[in-house]
Amino acid sequence: MKTILTKSNTLPVGILLLCLILTTACSKKNKDNPEPICRIVMAGGEGLLFHISYNQEGKISKVTVGSTTRTYEYSGNTAVVHTTVGGAFFSQTTYTLNNNGFVTNKRIEFNEAGTDWINTVFLYNENTQLIKITVTESSDDLPATYTYTWENGNMITAPGGRTYEYYTDKPQQPGDYNYFDELFEHDGMKINNSKNAVKSTKIDATVSITYTEDQDGKITSLTTQRGTSIETMNYEYQCD
Repeated sequence: MKTILTKSNTLPVGILLLCLILTTACSKKNKDNPEPICRIVMAGGEGLLFHISYNQEGKISKVTVGSTTRTYEYSGNTAVVHTTVGGAFFSQTTYTLNNNGFVTNKRIEFNEAGTDWINTVFLYNENTQLIKITVTESSDDLPATYTYTWENGNMITAPGGRTYEYYTDKPQQPGDYNYFDELFEHDGMKINNSKNAVKSTKIDATVSITYTEDQDGKITSLTTQRGTSIETMNYEYQCD
């Protein structure tokens, strides 16, 4: 079939050249001026203040919370977090990560001899969604198993009867509820691959979650409300 070029479906040469020049210029601009990478360096509220440092690879290298300090070491797919309180040993946590950077094994040692410990194995499905954990303790030979369920790309139930509801128009990102949960509970290591930001969570009572964002879409604060109790976590960023 022949295509007939008419005046109505062709563009003048000058316009075509202008489009080509603009496309080339935009490509060069994006290449020469890439979007800055912004990382949270402070997270705090209600007397809790996290100061976060990163190494040259953009991985967390140190977190301080009051007199508690976490220092991080990385080797291959392993991360070791040393936690001290007032300069004294508190715990050592070793994380094994999969190829997607998600935790597959977590071992916490509560004494320097390594004889008092808790070990957790994380199992994911083909979409890197956490579906089961198996917990073993040095004081108990019998492991405990807990499961998670997912819907529409989001974790909706977790151990202990916890349930989650999500914003459909907000993606999961640094500063959201899952970010802070992972920072607080798992030293900032990834375990939750939910698609969206948490809107509420419930065990015995509902906790509602709202976010404040800046003009670039970065979360600058997270507010939780449980009944009449309201708490806010504020964030500060450093952009490269």
